[in-house]
Amino acid sequence: MKIFLLTSDEDTLTGLRLAGVDGTFVNSKEEFISKAESVIQDSDTAVLFVGSALSQMYPDVIPSLRKNTGTVITEIPDMNGAGRKSSVAAYVKDTVGILTD
Repeated sequence: MKIFLLTSDEDTLTGLRLAGVDGTFVNSKEEFISKAESVIQDSDTAVLFVGSALSQMYPDVIPSLRKNTGTVITEIPDMNGAGRKSSVAAYVKDTVGILTD
């Protein structure tokens, strides 16, 4: 099982890489969609984290990606977004709970 991150924030990418999560930095909607589709097509990827800034800039992308995928796609707070005031650890715990239920 792999967890992957797409973000527009270098600090979030670095922090999650230190925690063992692979990821990439994206600069545009087209790149966001392309990378996300590539990640969710990989059957080993169970969770896709999306930084809150990306989900706020492109609110239509995540709902369209969630259709017909076995990958859990969830937004996490990052330095550039105004996401929910919760820790990344809480998001990981919630996501793992979804996978084990």
